Amino acid sequence: MGRVFAVFLILLKINIICNNQEVRAATINVFAASSLAGTLEKASKLYKTNSEQQIRYSFASSSALAKQIKLGAPAAIFISANKKWLNYLNNYSVINKKFSRVFLLNRLVIAANKSWRIQHSSAFPYAIIRDKFKDNRFSIGDPNHVPSGFYAQQGLSFFKIWKEFNSKSAPMHNARAALAMIERNETPLGVVYKTDTTENRKVDLVFLFPSGSHPPIEYSIAIVNRMDSPAIRELYSFLTGPLPRPTYIKNGFEIP
Repeated sequence: MGRVFAVFLILLKINIICNNQEVRAATINVFAASSLAGTLEKASKLYKTNSEQQIRYSFASSSALAKQIKLGAPAAIFISANKKWLNYLNNYSVINKKFSRVFLLNRLVIAANKSWRIQHSSAFPYAIIRDKFKDNRFSIGDPNHVPSGFYAQQGLSFFKIWKEFNSKSAPMHNARAALAMIERNETPLGVVYKTDTTENRKVDLVFLFPSGSHPPIEYSIAIVNRMDSPAIRELYSFLTGPLPRPTYIKNGFEIP
């Protein structure tokens, strides 16, 4: 009887160890704005050196991700390129407000394919847009659905060139797609984020929009209520903490 009980304890211990390993190995789904793709993937490498937790990123436009989360997509953490889509989920009590904050800032720029060899300008490049690129389309995020497009519309309206620019625009479904059009020279000029041009060998930063020309570009991060757990909070704390900040800054982001 004693031997049977001892075997039972051993099997129970093995089962507990396996269950703990499964918990640690469970994948955390992070839904994030497409403009964060390369940056978060680099940051997660730092996290994996200190944790056995697996992370799966889904990158798309903030609007598309927010709507998926509202419909029940298994996202544990949501990172939006503007507050609008975080507020959208807040209206449905999807977000844990105690774990919700702005943690990164970005800037808006006009970028061109490197083959055009356009020099950086401190003044808005009217002549370049109207003369050199008059027969070309311009890449931009869709202003109706994509935060980068919304900011672009605001910035170009500030310089009174939105109507002219928009008439030749190629609105894309997310910020990364707009950048890819410029990289492939399919639309040699476009409005993207500053971080899209950092260490990018395919595009040149032509013009940096002044901060007062459009609303602040703030990236908000939040835990999704239905997925909340200690492991999720640990990852949230890492992403918003000091360890990945040098990675964020190297990739062109600013810390609020």
